[in-house]
Amino acid sequence: MSFYELLLTIVPIMLVYSAPLIVTALGGVFSEKSGVVNIGLEGIMIIGALASIVFNLEFSETFGNMTHWYALIVGVVIGGIFALLLAVAAVSFRADQTVTGVALNMLALGGAVFFVRVLYNKGQTDVIKHYFSTKNSIPFLSDIPFIGKLFFHEIPWTSVIAILLAFVSWYIIYKTAFGLRLRAVGEHPMAADTMGINVTRMRYIAVFISGMFGGLGGAKQH
Repeated sequence: MSFYELLLTIVPIMLVYSAPLIVTALGGVFSEKSGVVNIGLEGIMIIGALASIVFNLEFSETFGNMTHWYALIVGVVIGGIFALLLAVAAVSFRADQTVTGVALNMLALGGAVFFVRVLYNKGQTDVIKHYFSTKNSIPFLSDIPFIGKLFFHEIPWTSVIAILLAFVSWYIIYKTAFGLRLRAVGEHPMAADTMGINVTRMRYIAVFISGMFGGLGGAKQH
């Protein structure tokens, strides 16, 4: 086996399994830049995965082949809402961020097991019928010599989304007015408040975005 054939075996699989972690890590960046350390990202991923899978199972006949895309959106929304628990505790009530994040992880894990047993009367959900295929090839890009087959051939669309979100997140954080305010709130909240920036609102927004990314990362796993 040549070195290139070895890469063809490793890289596509790496892109598939790293996509949820990439997206969730991006969410952590938004939260951290605002001055809130989101330790509860693992729990948010669990809730996002649970919400998307339940939606997928319950509405597969209604939405057909588009079910997994709608399930992805549901995971994003539920993840953002669940993350607001961290914002309320850590931002509004000034609770310890680490302890709050650990509590979210425990709540998500226990809550997910409980709801699965209530809904399906067993320890796991049924197998979903609609999921993201790993046999997609990106038009034109997959034809690029050498790197085309490595990065753009037989990968799920979720991996493509994760890579695109990495560039979009960098641009938002470092090249936009919103990103400047976000970093100002995290680096020097008193100075940001003096300049008229609502520190509490910015941190709520950042934590909500972090939860959306975490929910997306969890939804990608199904």
